[in-house]
Amino acid sequence: ACALAIFLGFAAQAAPAMAAEGENSARQPKIYGGLPSSDPHIVHLGLKAGGEVVGVCTAGIWKPRLLMTAAHCTQGISEFAIGAPGAPSLSADQAGAVLGALDVQVLQVFQPPSYKEDGTSSVKPDDIALILLDRDIGGAPFARLANELDLVTPWAAKGPVNHAGYGLISENQLPDVPREVTLPFQYFFPESRLGVTFATGQNPASGICSGDSGSPAYLRTAAGDLLIGPVVGGAGPCGGGAAADTYGNVGTFAMGYVDLQNQALVQAGYSPIPGAPVGLA
Repeated sequence: ACALAIFLGFAAQAAPAMAAEGENSARQPKIYGGLPSSDPHIVHLGLKAGGEVVGVCTAGIWKPRLLMTAAHCTQGISEFAIGAPGAPSLSADQAGAVLGALDVQVLQVFQPPSYKEDGTSSVKPDDIALILLDRDIGGAPFARLANELDLVTPWAAKGPVNHAGYGLISENQLPDVPREVTLPFQYFFPESRLGVTFATGQNPASGICSGDSGSPAYLRTAAGDLLIGPVVGGAGPCGGGAAADTYGNVGTFAMGYVDLQNQALVQAGYSPIPGAPVGLA
């Protein structure tokens, strides 16, 4: 976990019109490669401050009016532009107006009180957030959150984990549509210094890129797609160029934050996640 964390930085992608000159995208956590998608699991998330778009992330649709993303995508953000599920990427016209955004309002953002920003690009502990909307924007693409037992087999077999996002598709190339990729499950860290986290691998042909922050990692099973949690950082140059074993992505394990999940679920009018059984042997 420590070796991975050394290279971790924000996967939030600066909006095209707002990108800082000289920005070194290779230092940011890095879906490049992969296949074009109209994945209903995700929305493009425009981050606004003072009426201007200052960056973009990806969010997973946990419930029809509840999105899951990274806390670093919501910290200090006063307004959001939200695209339709699986729709082409948000863009801006010459006047700076966001094109492709839904007429939907954010009512509340939930994130762990322990999450703290410090102005650096490293991943912070407990990097997860839920966004409550004023209306439904889609279906419910995930059957439920993955639990620890669901991770046993993929972890042992380095099995496939699905990612979908709106991040860069090469070091400097913005996406027209979201993309999806399948990567190997590497580790589960129930007690890392970053909180309850997991890691997937990358390879020279495909992986997580800047703008994929908050994108959902999920397992495809016979019982439906299980949401593991949002990707919050990664290592390796965007678009390849390094040895495969130097690549990696870290995400926040959503079921490690049941209290936060239930707070948001109840506020949104959904049933809470039942507690674990007690008194059993």
